[in-house]
Amino acid sequence: MGAVLVVEPSRLLQSVHGSELRAAGHEVVAVADVVAALTALRDRRFDAVVSAVDLPAPGGYGLLRAVRADRDLAALVFAFVTTHEPAIVRAATGRDWVDAIVPKGQPGALAGALRAADRGGRAAGGRVLVVDDSPLARRLVADALADAGMEVEIAGRADEAIDLAIRAAPDVVVLDIDLPQADGFTLLERLRDRPATAELPVVFLTSMDGIGHLERAFVDGADDFVRKAQDPRELVARLRRILDRRWATRRAARREIELTQDANVDALTALATRGHAEHLLAATAGECRSRGREMALALLDVDHFKTVNDHHGHEAGDAVLRALGERLLGALGGGDFAARWGGEELLLAFPGASLTDAAARVDRLREEVARAPVPTLAGPVDVTFSAGVAAVHDDTAAAIGAADRALYRAKRAGRDRVLVAPAPAASNREFPRMEPNDSLFGAGRVRLREAGRAGS
Repeated sequence: MGAVLVVEPSRLLQSVHGSELRAAGHEVVAVADVVAALTALRDRRFDAVVSAVDLPAPGGYGLLRAVRADRDLAALVFAFVTTHEPAIVRAATGRDWVDAIVPKGQPGALAGALRAADRGGRAAGGRVLVVDDSPLARRLVADALADAGMEVEIAGRADEAIDLAIRAAPDVVVLDIDLPQADGFTLLERLRDRPATAELPVVFLTSMDGIGHLERAFVDGADDFVRKAQDPRELVARLRRILDRRWATRRAARREIELTQDANVDALTALATRGHAEHLLAATAGECRSRGREMALALLDVDHFKTVNDHHGHEAGDAVLRALGERLLGALGGGDFAARWGGEELLLAFPGASLTDAAARVDRLREEVARAPVPTLAGPVDVTFSAGVAAVHDDTAAAIGAADRALYRAKRAGRDRVLVAPAPAASNREFPRMEPNDSLFGAGRVRLREAGRAGS
């Protein structure tokens, strides 16, 4: 893989990512936002995009959607670097495949993740790190591997080997047991202790005799053991077997993620399914509680949806839900996620957001949806929705119930509005007292008033 586009608003993180990727042999171009990223992608060829999730609108998810929707860019390797949970990120990407989700702050992880993603479908070649203190032995092994079509990195000392194992992101290490600074067993232990190299296959290469070394090699976690006196073709064959198995495992893992993602994504809206959203809600609410962060959620319901189906047909109704799903995905922040909760009812979750902020965001979304009729085969259809927003405390089910009641109050009050659920009376948390008068957020109608329950 050659040129990488880094999309990151922080100059410091641009420098950090750029240094790591350049050390791994990549050409790097860094930009700060989605507009600059799309301009760069049109101006020249890149092999991969590394992006933050939290970018100015339309955000990292919007960039991913734009890349996957472009025929010339869709095959690019795309990686997110983020502090958000991978499950949350995958839920927010819908059907748009992200090749790697790299935890922020793990040295060496980014280059390795890109290499793994790039090689996920290949079963030939491979990059091998050869570690031997003998220049002659290194050259003999390197020549044999190069003749077999493998890319070779060489190191003569333990510290050099550790550095290359992280920077060069090899697929396998060929390691001499007898090294001057530390023996091969110690070096293997150091590799296993580092997140970036913990799963790296290691083949011991030695001229030592005795079954003891062989036993210790496998006990310590080596993947294979080859004696130097043997034909180099045997080493090549063993490495190919390891590489084929490693890439098959990667392909299987990727396929498993794809299948899981398919099962967790609603086929019509590309939002999370209700079952997956319930799992994400519980996990996210627990994390917010442990960190002392606020959280809110909203339930949205399409106004007069039955009328849309009756007057324009079910294909038009599907088009409305599909368009609303796209709107919700486009409105998500870094840790947010959206789900199809049932029928024409959708859910938005806002980890880290206050009740007031979440309600304001939902109301902006309501205004945007109301301004943009949905094109259907029966002609453009005007769409509005009603929503209820609630704070999440200790019980996500209670928050969903509160949001649901606020939603139906919005329906009863005239639809096309957002109502905020009052704080639970039994809660010990302090919230501003709800006044009997309506509270408006900007030009939108975000209401606090109690009203009766009504239908769609």
